[in-house]
Parts: sequence; C-alpha cells; structure tokens
Amino acid sequence: MKQKDIILIVIPAFIITALWVIFSIYHNLVASTISSPLSVQIQPISGTFDTGAIENIKKRIEVEPIYQISTSSETSASQAAEPTPVASAEGDLLQ
Repeated sequence: MKQKDIILIVIPAFIITALWVIFSIYHNLVASTISSPLSVQIQPISGTFDTGAIENIKKRIEVEPIYQISTSSETSASQAAEPTPVASAEGDLLQ
C-alpha cells in the first residue's frame, strides 16, 4: 500500500473513533439513571484506611493443618463393604 492509501484509512478511522467517544460521553451525561433524591442520598466514601486492622492481621499466628490419612487397606475395605443406614423423609432407616 502506498502512504497516501494508509492516510486515507487512518484519518477517517480516527475521526469516527473520536466522534464515537464524544457522543458516548454526551449520551451518558444526558441519560443519567440516578434520580435526584437518590443522588442526594449518595455520600462519598472517606479516604481513610484502617492500618490498625492490617497490623492486627499481621500479628495473627499462622496455623498449618495436619492431614492424617490412614493407609490401612483393611479399614477402607471393611467400610466399603458395609452400607451406612440413611434416614428417609418418614424417619424409617433405609439400607
């Protein structure tokens, strides 16, 4: 492509994009969904940060869980062979 062809593509694309952004901003300003009473009730969030809470979290003791799994094949085989009774909605035991 020649430089003139690229310029003929880039300039209209830039103009269309700029107009699209401008009209989107205008539309959002005009078509606000926040009613007047609600906008009065909305209060800004304060810019303070509770550093004391962060310090308390840093002082916590870390607990590492200990996982113990029994590897006995007899225990797992006997548990699998016997079904566990389950109570039905009427209160009867089902096997």
